[in-house]
Amino acid sequence: MSSFNNFQNMLDQQVGSLPKRSWPAPDNPKKQQRPIPASSLRVQGAAWATAGGGMAATLNGAYRIFRNFRGFKYI
Repeated sequence: MSSFNNFQNMLDQQVGSLPKRSWPAPDNPKKQQRPIPASSLRVQGAAWATAGGGMAATLNGAYRIFRNFRGFKYI
């Protein structure tokens, strides 16, 4: 008997065997693709710009930190 089966048996004894669940069947299997309205893009543009600015600032800070590490010599 493999160690996985031993572990599985131990779990079954402690937890008990759980019922198997299946995913519910989708109500509408073929969703229609709707275009994204332009108004939502205008609203989300400020959030994307802010996130991009924050990412650029973070990467710039990491670049400067690692560039300063080059000045250290081995002790």
